[in-house]
Amino acid sequence: MKKYVNDQRPNWEKFGCTILSDGWTGPTRLSIINIMVYCAGTTVFLKSIDASNKIKSGEYIYGILKDAMNEVGKSNVIQIVTDNGSNYKKAGQKMKR
Repeated sequence: MKKYVNDQRPNWEKFGCTILSDGWTGPTRLSIINIMVYCAGTTVFLKSIDASNKIKSGEYIYGILKDAMNEVGKSNVIQIVTDNGSNYKKAGQKMKR
């Protein structure tokens, strides 16, 4: 998987990309946040974060998104797409600064 992701990186620089974030909480209270990258018609899975024992505050989400953006390359990111929860909105406002 890492090789496939690394093979996509030149496209991120050439075309720019979108970071996608989606969270899921199961019936056993397992809470996962997935980070994907979309570019030029291809979506790749970047990482999954176990957030089960975390408070998913705006600050926490900001840290996750900032790390993802640094991993992808700040200059390669055109936009970040998340759900519209208030914690994600707070993280988005902080990302604008």
